Amino acid sequence: MQDASIANRIVDGLFGVIMATRSNPIVRYDANSTICRLVAENLQSKISQEFEFVQKTSRSSEPTVLLIMDRKEDPVSPLLN
Repeated sequence: MQDASIANRIVDGLFGVIMATRSNPIVRYDANSTICRLVAENLQSKISQEFEFVQKTSRSSEPTVLLIMDRKEDPVSPLLN
């Protein structure tokens, strides 16, 4: 249940960024992470629900890619410490 509320908050934030940048991204995610899958599916659902509005406000015809990664799988973080 807590994962779902966290995922919904992340989805709302990402959707806000999509609207602010006026993009219509292709959503990709880390297949090994359940939270990434949940966020990606919920975000894609929200984009689909608002498809007409997203399409109208989209600035370019160039497709963008939104890659959702789990911080636990970040290979760079251990090297920074």
